[in-house]
Amino acid sequence: MDKDREVLNKLVQTAESEGLKNIVPIGDQSEEVKNNLEDESIDAMLLYDVLHYMESEERRRVFKNAYRILKTGAILSVYPKHCKLDEPLWNLADMQLEDVIEEIENAKFYLERKFFKKLIHDENFNMGYILNFKKVRRNE
Repeated sequence: MDKDREVLNKLVQTAESEGLKNIVPIGDQSEEVKNNLEDESIDAMLLYDVLHYMESEERRRVFKNAYRILKTGAILSVYPKHCKLDEPLWNLADMQLEDVIEEIENAKFYLERKFFKKLIHDENFNMGYILNFKKVRRNE
């Protein structure tokens, strides 16, 4: 799901060139589409460079919905650009990377792996963190 249809088209082309057949772009970010996704129907979710647009309550709703639609053991992968460590901007400006991790873990995900990699952002390369979380059952 992304508001930029061109980005989704590139994703599909790349997936097809790699022989991946299970990538299904949704495109529309409306609440109706988000709420119509079935429980435990998604294998992976990427939240890359988007959290800073949301205030804390909206992020909590996103994580709760992610928990609902992700399968047990699924990956929630996050690129928390614009937190305190990385060019502060908007709603993550006062959060350290550890605060972002804690917020997501409070939504019943656990941090499986943290990567520090060269990433592209606004057509420039920079170093940043990718956080991969796994969904755990509510009673665990």
